[in-house]
Amino acid sequence: MPLLFSRRRTDADRPPRRGRIGPATIVAVAALAAVASGAAYAATTASQTITACVQKGSGTLYRAKQCATHDTKLTWNQRGPAGPQGPRGATGAQGPAGPEGPAGPQGPQGPQGSQGSQGQQGVPGTPGPSNAFATSSQNTILLQDGFVQPVVVKSVPPGNYVFSGTTTITNHTGSALVGECVLGDPGGLPNAPISEATIPANGGQETVTAEGAATITGSSNMNLTLECAADDPDGPTGDLSATASALNAIQVGSLN
Repeated sequence: MPLLFSRRRTDADRPPRRGRIGPATIVAVAALAAVASGAAYAATTASQTITACVQKGSGTLYRAKQCATHDTKLTWNQRGPAGPQGPRGATGAQGPAGPEGPAGPQGPQGPQGSQGSQGQQGVPGTPGPSNAFATSSQNTILLQDGFVQPVVVKSVPPGNYVFSGTTTITNHTGSALVGECVLGDPGGLPNAPISEATIPANGGQETVTAEGAATITGSSNMNLTLECAADDPDGPTGDLSATASALNAIQVGSLN
């Protein structure tokens, strides 16, 4: 029988084995994932994945467009899945107040509001000065023609006055006569108007009113008078008489 000789098989004679990823490969892959875009990977940002080749036998990572025939291609995502939402953080401290902004434009005028309720009545004011003087007389005064006689007199202090005097004149004759009255004082009142009335005959009566305003000067009181006369050139004294006479004087601040 022929003798068969055999020889030891070398690695070149062994069939190629499938590449296995050992611990070194796993560590290398983890390092590659940490640096994301570092050496030994080929990836596109569009796909968001990382691709590398593991060399058979040594486990070395390298980058290439295409892995060798006996090497292993690895692909993984650049970013892992989102983790669960974390707890809400504490509220931060309030920031400082910002600077005051510029004034805005004036807005349009608003509608008119409703009328308010009536207010309370105010406190009465202090009464103003009141200087009024009045007097009356029931004496009967016989009137003469062309000669005025006082029928009522009132003493007043210096000042500005508005006057009013009245008297009732009686006619004692058989013909109608005219009676005249005017306001005056011992020196005469300037621009005092004369008031007159026609008195009917045979006991007829008429009330004559004289009015005026004047300033009485001086430092002491003066007598204001209502003076009357008869317009009867041919008649004797006493054809007319005045009675029921009154005089009023109101002091005012100024005369316009």
